[in-house]
Amino acid sequence: MAKKKKLSDIKKILPKPVIQFKKLSHLSENILWNLIYGAKGVSELADAVNTNVDTVSEEIENLENRGLVTGGGTFRKRYEITDDGTKALGVPKVQLSTGLAKENIKSGQETWLLVTAKNTGDIPLKDALLKIVAPKFLNINRYNSIYDRGEEKINIEFPLTELHPGETQAVNFRLKADLTSHTVSSRYKIEVHAYEGEMLSDKKEVGILVES
Repeated sequence: MAKKKKLSDIKKILPKPVIQFKKLSHLSENILWNLIYGAKGVSELADAVNTNVDTVSEEIENLENRGLVTGGGTFRKRYEITDDGTKALGVPKVQLSTGLAKENIKSGQETWLLVTAKNTGDIPLKDALLKIVAPKFLNINRYNSIYDRGEEKINIEFPLTELHPGETQAVNFRLKADLTSHTVSSRYKIEVHAYEGEMLSDKKEVGILVES
């Protein structure tokens, strides 16, 4: 006779329930995004979303009841988005793939730094950019990039286009190595960072061997 299973045993093999969030209104979405970007009070939020304080107060109360926002303080109450609020809003995420057309080059030669950015999140990616950090003798160029050349490193920023979930953007940078007489042949590191707003989303390192 088969042994009767306990309820606790059955629960262990059942799939965990997926939390379903009610679709956000346009106003709710704007309020949550502005909480993420630093607005905390009702007046600040009303200015940010271009509506009146009473409308924002009513919407904040609704979000608070749903557990998407939490507030603190009695006078001039301040609000924060909760973890459930972030999940309900959805988040973009940049995933990087990197490589080089040639990994070994001589000083004076050119190759390509190959970068592919993919939105693996669940909402469109609107405010993302690539940041590249490399030794200063590596000349890395692409149209529409911003350059900051320091004594030892070069920092390059390149804005990504709007990417919807699942979409990718390939960005290729022309790379030329110019070793000085005092620079030895060696393997050097190029860092590629992807940012969504102020938040680091992904980071990759590429090694290149440069010979004099």
